[in-house]
Amino acid sequence: MIYRRKFVRSIVRRFAALCDLEINDGLINDLERTLKVAIVHHDIGKLSREYQSGEWYRHEIIGAHVVYNALSDYLTDEPYKDLLCALISAAVYLHHEAIQIAHKWFKLRSPIFEYLNSKIGPLSFTFEDVALQAFEAINEFSGLDIRWRLPKTIGGKEIVRTVSNIISLVDGMPRVNAARLCLASAVLLISEVDNRAAERGRM
Repeated sequence: MIYRRKFVRSIVRRFAALCDLEINDGLINDLERTLKVAIVHHDIGKLSREYQSGEWYRHEIIGAHVVYNALSDYLTDEPYKDLLCALISAAVYLHHEAIQIAHKWFKLRSPIFEYLNSKIGPLSFTFEDVALQAFEAINEFSGLDIRWRLPKTIGGKEIVRTVSNIISLVDGMPRVNAARLCLASAVLLISEVDNRAAERGRM
């Protein structure tokens, strides 16, 4: 409830302004469901074998791909569906932006296609059975009726296509500054939840 009061209302307001939409129960419901998917699955990349073994640490790139595909299937066919999926998935991609800035990883914050393709394209990410079961259990526990299933393997080129699509949709908006303001609000929400979970984990 605290996050709904603190974040969701402003995200709904900014998204409605971005798309010239009237704020109604349908829009609020879509935003809340979308943000819920992002919150519960933003760290899903940590369940990959490559992350668990220390071969790959940029779990948020995998998370952005998973959230985008889950949302694309989960949302109803609203006229703003593609942009909403892109904005929320971009927020997952950027939820460790502060770390990227601190390490001056600017290419990873706003990558060009060639860089993404060379960095991630040749890779592949594997999810063991326990990870697939965890994905389904999280959906059930969170009350999410997601038909999309986490695959056993996700190819790097698939992720590159998804991230490129996300960037193109967000940066291609006629009102790009308004889009980025909306994106920043979603990043703040996911970062807040992520930090709170990390604090509890350390306790």
